[in-house]
Amino acid sequence: LTRDIAAITLDLDDVEQIGLRPLAGTDTLTINDLTGTDTTTIDADLNAFTGGGDGVADTVTINGTAAADQLGVGGAEGRIVVSGLGAETRVAGGEPHDEVTLAALAGQDTLTAGIGIPGPAIVNADGGEGADTLRYSGTPGPDTIPVVANGTEATVAPEQWARVDAPAVESVVVLGLAGQDTI
Repeated sequence: LTRDIAAITLDLDDVEQIGLRPLAGTDTLTINDLTGTDTTTIDADLNAFTGGGDGVADTVTINGTAAADQLGVGGAEGRIVVSGLGAETRVAGGEPHDEVTLAALAGQDTLTAGIGIPGPAIVNADGGEGADTLRYSGTPGPDTIPVVANGTEATVAPEQWARVDAPAVESVVVLGLAGQDTI
């Protein structure tokens, strides 16, 4: 763990869970592939010291590998949950100007997402180099899943859930699943 304030570096051994709470101010958290380590869970809480938002943009980036990665993003207990890289990363306290980026890097990556990712933070599904796919799924019930052009990228923006931007993904597949869906 490296912190840019006071040049602090921690070597963490035999640590299964890491909790990060950067507090107020513009924060950038970068989490690399932790496969092969003892770490199974990273909890990043973007709330201010007193709870609630801090009013400034925070960024959480989860980096993949140079190989073909299988990354998933979903939601649990009001948190954005990213899986597929050794440790599960859970992000709480996101605001509309905060971003959680899945940076799959090189390789033919598959990123999965769907209805139920808690907002209001924005999720970026960045496949990086290679022929990458974003698979976005609805629910067994009726869903409305808007897909719009956003400059040179595609955006999936269902009401009440986090917006998912695909800035570097070659293929976006939207699956309505069961129910009467509108895509």
